[in-house]
Amino acid sequence: MNPSRIPPGPKGRLLFGHFPDYAHDPLGFLTRSARSYGDVVSLRVPGTRLYLINNPEYIEQVLSETNVTFINHKGIRTTPALRLFRRALLTTEGTDWQNQRRLAYPAFRHERIADYAAVMVACTEQMLDSWRDGEERDLHEDLIRLNLAIVARTLFNSDLSGGIGEIATVFDVLKEGFVTRNWMRSLGAVLPLPNSRKFEQAARRLDRMVDSIILKRKNGGADSGDLLSILMSAHDEDGHSITTEQLRREVLTFLFTGHKAIGVAMSWTWYLLASYPDVQKRLLSELRNTLGDRRPSVNDVPQLVYTMMIVKEALRLYPPGWAVGREAVRECKVGGYHVPAGTQLVLSQWVTHRDPRFFERPEEFWPERWGRDLAKQIPKYAYFPFGGGARSCLGRAFAEMNAVLVLATMAQRFEMSLVSNHPVELVPSFALIPKEGIWVVPLAR
Repeated sequence: MNPSRIPPGPKGRLLFGHFPDYAHDPLGFLTRSARSYGDVVSLRVPGTRLYLINNPEYIEQVLSETNVTFINHKGIRTTPALRLFRRALLTTEGTDWQNQRRLAYPAFRHERIADYAAVMVACTEQMLDSWRDGEERDLHEDLIRLNLAIVARTLFNSDLSGGIGEIATVFDVLKEGFVTRNWMRSLGAVLPLPNSRKFEQAARRLDRMVDSIILKRKNGGADSGDLLSILMSAHDEDGHSITTEQLRREVLTFLFTGHKAIGVAMSWTWYLLASYPDVQKRLLSELRNTLGDRRPSVNDVPQLVYTMMIVKEALRLYPPGWAVGREAVRECKVGGYHVPAGTQLVLSQWVTHRDPRFFERPEEFWPERWGRDLAKQIPKYAYFPFGGGARSCLGRAFAEMNAVLVLATMAQRFEMSLVSNHPVELVPSFALIPKEGIWVVPLAR
């Protein structure tokens, strides 16, 4: 390989490289770098060689070679909050990851997911019954709690109605651990800083809550056919059953990532709908023509074509996972450029999904674009909200069905408009979080 074949990139600062610019505006910095320097961009962060990958062909190469040439970005194993998920499906590598994915897969088969539909609609109805016509609501908080209830009911057959508020509060504390800067991460590991103590206390509370879910299932002895039952009865190739510690980590992983990713996605979907009233009107027209006055079911999902277009377009503009990190475990080439072992690669859905080479009017919310068989016209990895390759999201079908059913159920009963004096600020954390929520006024239909 030619070691001089290094990608172009912006000029960084002498000591800190590009980190200050990235930390100030991650999404803007990555977008500007991609548009200015091309498909492979060299960036410098103290102690780390980093390449930003912006070509769908190269993105496919990296994702398809995950577990072979590339592994998860090393930061995903050291971020404070992700210590909670150590040795779980989210953070493991190699054969451990393959075994754990194999154990969890049966809970996400098509026939199992279909059984979850009624729960999704029922939980949404229960949330809407508490709303009042014309009141101001933080829709993001409502949807986060709704999806926490849905994930708990469908995957763990656990009714958390009495503890949703407490669990949501704990998760709010934990999410700060995903955005702690590297230097603070090291300091917090050895000093009893207030934020560190707060994080550890929240982690212990969450462990106790999850342990109570597991203990209740063990004492009941019933096999509900859900993810928890599947994991508890599973055995590895050597005949060993999953340990209690491992079970806790998997439950935590699916509870946290499942409800956060779907809740955030639904929040931005409604933010866009409230900003584009004409799209809301067309959505309602489809729902009336397809459903009439009845609530949606799993059999309606294939017929709710425009509803799915809305979901896909919202995931294009506001993908919950806005970037994927990988680490090269051996020397290789990407896009003709030399990639030394240890190089960190960033593949950003935010950047690629808004690339004008692949999407006409890329900054506009335009669901109709998906009605022209767009998915077959653009490169495969110009759109990858659920990742790709071997580590693609296990819950993709679950998330898409949930989004369609929740959206349809809500839109049948309420029209949404944004509250003008509550501006929406986007924060790229573990997901694309609306900092102060998304405040809306729901108007009963």
